[in-house]
Amino acid sequence: MPSLIFELDRQRFAIGIAAVEEVLPFVPARHVPQVPAIVEGIVDLRGAALPVLDIRARFGLPPKPDALSDHLIVVRIAGRRLALHVDRAGTVAELPDEAVTAAAAIVPGSRYISGVAQFDGDIIFIHDPELFLRETELAALAEFDQAVP
Repeated sequence: MPSLIFELDRQRFAIGIAAVEEVLPFVPARHVPQVPAIVEGIVDLRGAALPVLDIRARFGLPPKPDALSDHLIVVRIAGRRLALHVDRAGTVAELPDEAVTAAAAIVPGSRYISGVAQFDGDIIFIHDPELFLRETELAALAEFDQAVP
């Protein structure tokens, strides 16, 4: 499965390349009141307001100061464009099916990863963007879309 490898807190994650639209250099997000806690804020992407998600918090990782080396990965989740704020976006790699184990077999109850892979001498957590947002968060983001001109 072709995947984009990215890092959070010195841990490697992967996301299927089919969900990725582009990788951008980091720009700070502007705070928006009354959005789900997962939303760091919004950035202007070529004239469109793009919500930026705090995936460090979703994965239970400690906060860290923003850095110029950070990236935004623009993805499509549940039919909408969002940006994932990551420490570093790496390369695209082919993760062989035989290297991937279902997350439930290793970490029962894991909600935000679909698999774990042994790749390039490291463990990589495979992030499934469709599992990432809760229904209430999707509904709140839909309301946000209607409020933004």
